[in-house]
Amino acid sequence: MAAPLAAGATSAPASASASATGTAEQVLLFMWGRLTLDDLEAEGDPRVFEQLIAWEPEV
Repeated sequence: MAAPLAAGATSAPASASASATGTAEQVLLFMWGRLTLDDLEAEGDPRVFEQLIAWEPEV
């Protein structure tokens, strides 16, 4: 059974514009700058990953 939509939502979320697949270790090493995107199986816009790495969440 699919999860219900959030209050006020009119449709399901949009599909991802990029994805990367690898082991948990590979993904963490990529996020820490120890591996490159070429080390993962990546599809879509590589700029999405650049933005994710540059993102500094507020603490």
